[in-house]
Amino acid sequence: MTDDNEFHAYLDSSAHSLNDSLANNAKLYVDVPPPPPQKIERAATGLAPMERIALEGKAYRGLASGSKPWWVMVTGWVMFGLPCLAVVIGLGLSGGGVEMVGAIAICLGVFWIMYRGTRAKLKQQQRRDKYRREMGE
Repeated sequence: MTDDNEFHAYLDSSAHSLNDSLANNAKLYVDVPPPPPQKIERAATGLAPMERIALEGKAYRGLASGSKPWWVMVTGWVMFGLPCLAVVIGLGLSGGGVEMVGAIAICLGVFWIMYRGTRAKLKQQQRRDKYRREMGE
């Protein structure tokens, strides 16, 4: 252990040296490094066709990853799933031929995205519940 007198003597001597340097009009400098250069990525506006495709892909990836809240998933099923279901049922009942394959493929793509998102969301919920059960024991 150090002695209290040594501690006070150190503080007094460092305070005197600082006061002496200020009294002599010595300038104190502090080196602050410049901030690192940052690469600023411009956000896509969606005005160009490729930017629009990129934005849609980002939105669908977010839905398919299951990282969105439940209300977004349910709204997605209502807004995307129900109209596509109506199209598929309508085409099935009307006996659409080969020319309807494109519409069915698009609808099945939307169903696939929503199914993947719902499945991923349920898996996240199961993992969270399992972890909570294990930690509670």
